[in-house]
Amino acid sequence: MIEFRDAITEQSQLLSDIAIESKGYWGYSREQLDIWRKDLRIEKEYIENNLIKIVYQNSNPVGFFSIKSGTLKKELDHLWLLPEIIGKGVGNIVFDKIINECKRLNISKFTIVSDPDAEGFYLHKGAKRIGEVESISQKRMLPLLEYQVGAYFKNRMIPYGYMYKMVSLRPNWLNAPHVMDIFSVSSCVSKDFDDWISYWKHNDYGFFDSPEIIKNIARDNSLDLGSMKLFFYESYEKEWNDKSNSWVEFLSDSSVISNIELPLSITSQGFDIVSYTNGAWAECSLLSCNHMAEQIDTNEHCLLNSLKCAIDLIEQGIFKSCEPGPYRIIEVFVVEKS
Repeated sequence: MIEFRDAITEQSQLLSDIAIESKGYWGYSREQLDIWRKDLRIEKEYIENNLIKIVYQNSNPVGFFSIKSGTLKKELDHLWLLPEIIGKGVGNIVFDKIINECKRLNISKFTIVSDPDAEGFYLHKGAKRIGEVESISQKRMLPLLEYQVGAYFKNRMIPYGYMYKMVSLRPNWLNAPHVMDIFSVSSCVSKDFDDWISYWKHNDYGFFDSPEIIKNIARDNSLDLGSMKLFFYESYEKEWNDKSNSWVEFLSDSSVISNIELPLSITSQGFDIVSYTNGAWAECSLLSCNHMAEQIDTNEHCLLNSLKCAIDLIEQGIFKSCEPGPYRIIEVFVVEKS
């Protein structure tokens, strides 16, 4: 269970220790961390003058965040989690809390001076890099990011999970010379790592909660993942009902619980449009399986370049002669670091 409590001045040392431990997750030496310890010290005065929430998991403190108060430009000044819970989905919950606190305080945007290794997390959440800031103590430039709070609520993307796939070059039957290879969600062309359903380790979306689950399956069944690419997927929060021609809410298969570990570093490759006739798992990717990339301007991976483009094409009825719906829009990421 994750809960949040206001920090008090007596917890100054606790917060300082969490910050140092969290910083150490990125592989910095103990000597380097000792140099930075002074900069990461959370003083009592700082606690008194800024919004600080401590993150508790099962009543144990595991992290904290702070929003700097009293300035015209708001800043997410700290966001630290203990190493043992990084990559477990807690960061996602904490970021939701940060956004809700900003709404409560009427903060429309804030900046982040990010550790270079954590930048991917913020970019994945929708932050934009607007420059760099020199860190004297760290003797390097740090990414300066900006986050627009309102954008968080416009189009929510739902994490779906991971899949290893054998990426195929464009097949001869797909007459779309601009397409080089197939990053489609469907396994019709670029095959999944195995017939994974029989292992019953998948989540409610038909993917896997972590790369480690797939690696364990591969190890136990002598499967070689070496030549495959690891993908991560997120879905637009609504699906298109092709009978009513409207966007509707959808529910996952509640018989299997998802506990998706978010990747540390991913790169978006584009957006796929996928049929979900069975209502549970991905079936056909319309851009590849139904040859729609021959008529639509896709990127080299047979994907659309933006969520807006995908929404517009669906609403225009471009796919009405394809596989029966409903259709979901899936953003496809390549995992750089999990």
